Amino acid sequence: MSATYLHLIQIGPVQSFIAAARRTQDLYVGSRLLSMIAAEGVRAAQRTDPQAELLFPIQDERGRLPQSVPHRFAFLSDQEPVTLARAVEQAVKDYWKKIIAGRVRDWLHDQIGAGEWTEVFDRQVENWLEVYCVAVPYDERAHGASYQKATEAMSARKQARHFPQVNEPGRKCTLTGAHSALSDRDEFWERLRQTPAIRRYEVTAGDGSADNMVLRRNERLGALALIKRLAVLAGALTVEGDPNFDDDRDPRFPSTNHVAGWPYETEPDRPLYLAVLHMDGDKMGERLANQRTKEEHQRLSGALAEFARTTVPALVNKRDRGDEGRTVLIYAGGDDVLALLPLQAALDCANDIQQKFAAQVGGTMSAGIAITSAGMPLDFGLDEARHAEKRAKEFYGRNAVAVRDVRSSAIRETGGKWDSGIITLVEDLRKAFKDGWLSGKFGYDLLEVSDVLDGEQLTEAREAETKRLLKRHSERGPEEERAKLAEELASTARSLGMADVARWVVLSRFLAKGGQR
Repeated sequence: MSATYLHLIQIGPVQSFIAAARRTQDLYVGSRLLSMIAAEGVRAAQRTDPQAELLFPIQDERGRLPQSVPHRFAFLSDQEPVTLARAVEQAVKDYWKKIIAGRVRDWLHDQIGAGEWTEVFDRQVENWLEVYCVAVPYDERAHGASYQKATEAMSARKQARHFPQVNEPGRKCTLTGAHSALSDRDEFWERLRQTPAIRRYEVTAGDGSADNMVLRRNERLGALALIKRLAVLAGALTVEGDPNFDDDRDPRFPSTNHVAGWPYETEPDRPLYLAVLHMDGDKMGERLANQRTKEEHQRLSGALAEFARTTVPALVNKRDRGDEGRTVLIYAGGDDVLALLPLQAALDCANDIQQKFAAQVGGTMSAGIAITSAGMPLDFGLDEARHAEKRAKEFYGRNAVAVRDVRSSAIRETGGKWDSGIITLVEDLRKAFKDGWLSGKFGYDLLEVSDVLDGEQLTEAREAETKRLLKRHSERGPEEERAKLAEELASTARSLGMADVARWVVLSRFLAKGGQR
């Protein structure tokens, strides 16, 4: 009888491909393409061994994989590991080179013909994708231990990464900064912009000159960036039924201005801000390793798949306010969520997601929220959201949220555990600021005294000073609401400390003003 192996396969690179984004469509398409590649890896494993049992992701009752397939997947198989791994790796690379990159290459060739660009394109496509495969003997009596061995083997395998030396001469891609642009010649890019398929998306730039929403006049892109930009037009990415697109071949996509709720007719010069939300389940690696049987593992995987497939999109999409602020769900795969949201919706949406996760999947989630200008590069906002999510886990101890306000060089950060009272506190503070009875200086005065009044031994002094400052800055406020707010501030300060509470007050005022000063 042949032995059974637990296979763990990971596709990459992930973060650098997704994060190289100048606009929302770059971010979304990069994530979707990686999911498509990972899905092909799962299908290749099933084709090679029809008896393979998926551990993660799990197919639904109709045999469909989730739209967002994680870049790491696990399954059980009796097939010889090396043969199976090679079959999956070959299938994944063929799919990337022939179906995704190949369709974009053929489309480009139809538009502008052959040329030196093809050599650069082929070289960059050939050297990009990474596939890591590990397999360990599977003991059904110790499922968790077998899975843990596989994750440890994957960590060791990734330490031995292969870094091919690739010469990338000439002008660099304006999106990735690492690869060569397909051409150094300006006339090449102008010719591409003037093709009928791209020219139809001509827009008027801020200085009144003509530009193009698919390919800006100052952009010089390498193969990877151009694949993300042209995947929809070239038919390499199917978006039929996707609410973000007008139709299945139209690259129109909500911009960061649309997410921020740009009032282009009434207030064209208003400052615009949006939120980048990144969420991740807490200690999911431990939870998976602690599943005693494959059936328990598959049930947990099924719960994660359903959460990502239906719950997260519903919670994000219901915050879409049309012209007042769009939402874009970039990725929802298991316990991992990435979304762009209007400023006002981010904290409430994150709170709803973590509550549904606890109810449907069990366990907790942490969130990082970056508040950024709509004009800032998206990769910057994405990095800051990930930084905030990491701080929520490491500084606040998981089951927490951290917010980084990165609208300027003076970054302000705050956070706390979900059960510390911050959600109710922020809601009541926003109402008080919006109703006009709480002064905007209150939070800054709290910040000034927070350093000297923080600490358990100063609880009484801190609460007395908070009440004094609140009274000073809310003389016109309803007595009952002022008393409730004073108690919430004191209670939350006991959990978080006065400095974090003061920063929540400052943030709440900013939210109450809709991002306006």
